[in-house]
Amino acid sequence: MRETCEFGKHMDDMKSRGIVFEPIENAAGIKGRWSKLFASSLSKEEKQDIYYDQYRWHIFSFERVKCLSGEEARQAFDACQKQKVYQFFQHSRAGFCIENAHLLKAEDLDYGNLIPWSDTYLFDPEGKWTYVRTHESMCGPYFYEKNS
Repeated sequence: MRETCEFGKHMDDMKSRGIVFEPIENAAGIKGRWSKLFASSLSKEEKQDIYYDQYRWHIFSFERVKCLSGEEARQAFDACQKQKVYQFFQHSRAGFCIENAHLLKAEDLDYGNLIPWSDTYLFDPEGKWTYVRTHESMCGPYFYEKNS
């Protein structure tokens, strides 16, 4: 229960800075869109080999899609152009459309153990880039930009 309260405070802090979170009750649509945008180069067999259904971010950790990771990923996310982004979580049906995303920084996504669905995926509506923050301290975060 303490984690839920701490996460609520974390969200309130971001909202007080002008970041707007519009809930998406069923994120299946944006999860599917993310897969089409960023994982379509992998075959069904390749996805099975890396346990993609368990964690989409395995496309990066298994190095099937070249990306930035760690501090380089955090810096790229902070520097990228973003007004509106979509956010979803690996093990949740919920998601958000985030407005004023230029105010969002990588450190805002360091949920740690505040929420049980801490694997979070963000991407811009045009599908130019994605930022993924995993629950694993030794994996990620990851930043992938198309045509980079």
